[in-house]
Amino acid sequence: MNGTPGWVKYPAVSSAMRGGSAVMYRPGKVMKCGSRDTDGPFQNAVGTTQHVDLNSLAAGYWRNSSNTMAPRVNHNLVLLPNGKVMAIGGTSYINNPADDTAERRPEIWDPDCNNGEGCWEGLGTLAQHAVKRDYHSTALLLPDARILIGGGNAYREMGIKNRIEIFCPPYLLNASGSLKTRPAIGWAPRVVRY
Repeated sequence: MNGTPGWVKYPAVSSAMRGGSAVMYRPGKVMKCGSRDTDGPFQNAVGTTQHVDLNSLAAGYWRNSSNTMAPRVNHNLVLLPNGKVMAIGGTSYINNPADDTAERRPEIWDPDCNNGEGCWEGLGTLAQHAVKRDYHSTALLLPDARILIGGGNAYREMGIKNRIEIFCPPYLLNASGSLKTRPAIGWAPRVVRY
């Protein structure tokens, strides 16, 4: 894009869905989902999911995913090595002073299902995390492909809120529960140009 340095809104965001968290899941392809904590205090969060392809100006608009995730606000998204995206934590109610609507069930967004429209899977089948992970929480992918989560508001759980949890995604395990053999990197360039 040519013009003055700085931020520009592209593409235009649907007024119906601003999205609480976002992730670039492929080069130039962005997914956003859930509510923002400024979407309206004391309201139910949404599970709406949209994605955009920034590689093509013709495709530069947000499209709805074929289904929605569990309603969440203040959640985290983690890009997984298999190209899917995991949603972790959050709450189902915006600016809930009681902090009692924690969403502890992770779920996974598959960008390739339904002919590239994406869909959510795993809700209710993936292991729940023990501690509320809402406002001020974080999640990240570890080098061994597990996921670390930590932090959160969780003022009612002061004794344990500073502890982290590590999630092992099912794709890392054999049917017996043992770890699958990991691929070995045989060669990689020492320098990569921008």
